[in-house]
Amino acid sequence: TGYIWVAVWYAIFCFDQLYIKYAVDATVVDSNWGRVFYTNLWSCFIAGVITIATEPKVLMTIHWSLASCAALIVSCALGVAMSYFAFLC
Repeated sequence: TGYIWVAVWYAIFCFDQLYIKYAVDATVVDSNWGRVFYTNLWSCFIAGVITIATEPKVLMTIHWSLASCAALIVSCALGVAMSYFAFLC
């Protein structure tokens, strides 16, 4: 099932980057950071809805350790960096 989730993630990521970049270009945004935050806001909303709809039991049993919080923060920082450099092109 791991390969299925990678394929799903890849498809969503490609759609997200292409469609939302198109939508952001149609919306008046003053800076590159505005585009980054606008894109990530949509991504967080979509991912949050999917997660709540498909994994409610997992969300209730998550144990947040220092290592898991650090991994989440690093992942978010890398995602913001990816979005920032994607809009520079």
